[in-house]
Amino acid sequence: RCKELIEYNRLSFQPASVNMSKTFEAAVAQCLGTQWVQRASHKHRGGRNGQKGACYEDFFAAFKLAELLVQHIDAPPVDPPMMQQQAEAFVDDLQVTQPDAQEHHYYQCKNVASLSWGQGCGSVAGDFEAQARVSSHMGQGQFTTCLVVPDPGLRHLLTQTMPSTITSHSRVQV
Repeated sequence: RCKELIEYNRLSFQPASVNMSKTFEAAVAQCLGTQWVQRASHKHRGGRNGQKGACYEDFFAAFKLAELLVQHIDAPPVDPPMMQQQAEAFVDDLQVTQPDAQEHHYYQCKNVASLSWGQGCGSVAGDFEAQARVSSHMGQGQFTTCLVVPDPGLRHLLTQTMPSTITSHSRVQV
């Protein structure tokens, strides 16, 4: 039945590719530099390797798929939403693109008891900043970055300590 609903609503779910595309690599190099190309490649490769046991990420993706199905069951959009796990992105666990609204939503799932934003290349905050720069560089219009954590207390702490450089496009959710 779910497959019928997905086909009826023309939702698209794309598996992760093995290598980054040249378009994404070039965009990162142009707007962030070669250090960030290496970071993106590392995240993409690590994401692919860790996907097999990433139950938390899979559950969240299934949850978002169910949300999209409910939103579009009665009025299918002209251009259906697309979802991709381990996307070509710095905030890469799940990307949801809604072409009708020209929106891109990036999710990073962290199933941990404690976490901090950090700073610079290799940190959560650095990845969120880099995603914003690449999204802007690629002309993505409206975009959001979201950190998904399992605990309301951790969500509150991360919301309170979110760096000002990412508050305009970022949020934390349970």
